[in-house]
Amino acid sequence: MQDTYNNSEYKKWTIFIYIAGNNDLEPYVYHQFSLLNEIVTNNQVHILIQISRAPREAKELDGTQSWCGTRRYVLHNDGVIMVENLGQVSMAKPSTLVDFLIWGSQHAPSKKKMLIMSGHSAGFVGLMKESTRKGNVLMGIHGFAKALHLFRQSSNSSIDLLVMDTCFMDAVEIWYGICMDALGTVKYALISHDNTPLGGIAYPSIINQLFLSSTFDCSSSDTYNGIIEALHKSHQERSLFCIQLHQESFVKLKHLIHLFSCVILQHGQDNIDKIFYNSHYKQKIDFISLSYLINSIEDLDLPIKDICVDIIETLNRIVVYTSHEANNRPYRGLKIYLPHNLNVYLKYKNIYDKLSFNEHNDWKNVLHRIHVK
Repeated sequence: MQDTYNNSEYKKWTIFIYIAGNNDLEPYVYHQFSLLNEIVTNNQVHILIQISRAPREAKELDGTQSWCGTRRYVLHNDGVIMVENLGQVSMAKPSTLVDFLIWGSQHAPSKKKMLIMSGHSAGFVGLMKESTRKGNVLMGIHGFAKALHLFRQSSNSSIDLLVMDTCFMDAVEIWYGICMDALGTVKYALISHDNTPLGGIAYPSIINQLFLSSTFDCSSSDTYNGIIEALHKSHQERSLFCIQLHQESFVKLKHLIHLFSCVILQHGQDNIDKIFYNSHYKQKIDFISLSYLINSIEDLDLPIKDICVDIIETLNRIVVYTSHEANNRPYRGLKIYLPHNLNVYLKYKNIYDKLSFNEHNDWKNVLHRIHVK
């Protein structure tokens, strides 16, 4: 493979945009990609894009370029320019992500790095769905985390900000795995509280807001909180929140959830039914806000109050900022898996039980007791 881009100028930021569009989202992700041409470029930032596209009928193109496969682009003052045609490369493979990040860090060096992941996801099952002749394939959460760690080993660089333009990525199990398996590669992440809209998160606006930030030179919660607040005020994004990926905080949170689960299991099926068969659980939703769950058991006579207080305090250290609108929702913050019926529980049990979050953690046994009485 011959590289056709080499800008060795050291800048303040490199922004990597990884877009998996070889699926039914292709019209939407390509539209977002086209909006990158409207970004007012900053001479202190490299912007690199790798995008895959599914084939589309000519009548569906609406004036867009007709091509499929995977390509690399860079953003210059005169717009997005293709620098490499990779052909048929699966964006669901962790090795594809590693190759892109290493290529970018070698050819576009910088002090800070942002990674935007755009495409389909299925929560803890995986992300960056690609459609193939044999069916759909996903990049597993463990594979994603390992890809980030391999990038860090190769480049001696961290990801200062990870932006998830994907659905169902606001679960504590996912971020425990990314935080621990990537060995601290990611410092902060911007996530959507609920499903992202079909058109995706407005990541071109996130990039523009970074350029406008008074703390542009920094990688801090203040920088990212300011971006979220600006997007909220301009009515572009209303459900983003920012988390800090400190390993110590996630280790503590997992341990507290384990202790919480042990108490629940020790106090009988009646209490389990009272806790989990509430109005939220009956809405056929498979994830519940962890803070909402903890607050909903205050009226039960269980020796769990101190654990609940510690869980909320630890969550507040992890979730460093959420928009005012999202902050007022009853389901704000990181969620935890709570399948709404036996069929869902059994369908994903093998995948869920293998998550690193569930090692030496009785939460999975709480789920078993709920569904297999």
